[in-house]
Amino acid sequence: MRKLLQAKCTVAGAEILRMELMEFSYHPEMSQALLQVQQAQAKIDARKLIVEGGVTIVRDALGKLQEHNVELDEESRHSLTKDLMLITCAEGNNPSAVINI
Repeated sequence: MRKLLQAKCTVAGAEILRMELMEFSYHPEMSQALLQVQQAQAKIDARKLIVEGGVTIVRDALGKLQEHNVELDEESRHSLTKDLMLITCAEGNNPSAVINI
C-alpha cells in the first residue's frame, strides 16, 4: 500500500515514510446519534437553500411587476410576499392548501 501511495505522491515531491491503516467503529448508540446530527444539519442546510430561493423568487416577482408598472399598496405587497414564500417553502405537494387561492 505504501508503494502505491508513494507512486501517486512522487509527482508532488512528497515522500511517504510510513503508512498505517486503522480501523475503528463506534458503539451503535453513538453511530445513531452521529447520524441524527448529520441528518439534522442536512435538513437545516436544505431549508436555508429553499428559503434563499423563495426570497429570490419574491424579489424577482416584485421587480417584474414594477417593470410592468403594476403598483401595489403595502398590504398587497405584504400579502403577495407571504403567499409566494408559503408556496415556495411549503412542504408537500399541495401548497394551495396553505393559502387561500
